[in-house]
Amino acid sequence: MGGSIAIKLSPFAVVAIILLVLLTVATPLNIPQSDREIGFMAIMGFMFLAGVAMIANGLNDLKLRRLVRDTPTSDIGSMASGDVEVKGTAKKMEDEFEAPFSGRRCLCYHYKVEEYVDQGKHSSWEEIASDSKRRPFALDDGTGAAAVDPSNADFEIEWDKVAATDGQEKPPERIQSFIRSSPHIDFEHDDFLWTGNRRRYREKLLVPEDELYIFGEASTYSDSGVKKVQDGDAVIYMISDKSEGDLVDGFSTWYKIYIPAGVLAGIIGYAGLYASLL
Repeated sequence: MGGSIAIKLSPFAVVAIILLVLLTVATPLNIPQSDREIGFMAIMGFMFLAGVAMIANGLNDLKLRRLVRDTPTSDIGSMASGDVEVKGTAKKMEDEFEAPFSGRRCLCYHYKVEEYVDQGKHSSWEEIASDSKRRPFALDDGTGAAAVDPSNADFEIEWDKVAATDGQEKPPERIQSFIRSSPHIDFEHDDFLWTGNRRRYREKLLVPEDELYIFGEASTYSDSGVKKVQDGDAVIYMISDKSEGDLVDGFSTWYKIYIPAGVLAGIIGYAGLYASLL
């Protein structure tokens, strides 16, 4: 799940640098000479930095869960400027457009094309193309409506698999037409034998009347004189068709492992660096 910008890594990088500087100041700097000693120091340094990164990622997951869970939902009619959580029904503000694969009328779409790469034990689906199109829409919760700028939002909406091909068949005509008009996607098929790799064509759509959860920055009034929800300086900017409870349940719980494991790895790595410099 998205929302990985809840905590920035830069403060943790600064702390790591400060600790390393203090380490060099506090030790007599007996620089290792042998390959074995240098290798041990490199391993300890990697453990220390990996521990710092694990702690940062764990705290990020934990903060994100608590942010969504504990932030009260605001009524749009009375919401104040700043970080806000709102829920309501999507309404169109501009003309709708068609999704590229399904042809459904929508307010926003994000598509991706995945290809199955057969590499024996390491075979996997790999994304070969993706793009999105988004237009402003309104969110109405019954107390009022706000204009939503979805430009930089993290869309927590499930992917729909519109079509799949096994390498011996053509995708639906609509998808073929879209591929021909897109410089970013090729058929990867022979025009006569029509053979190629397996592919999946997926979309995530935001359509009128979707019930949405949005966390972002509220502006009491936009330039046009209406309330607005946007990216701004909000800790996260998320638009989802899931309930708040489902969102929280879907967030990563790896923080339960990352934080203690990161602390342990950081301590071992730092102690090892200290010992190697004595």
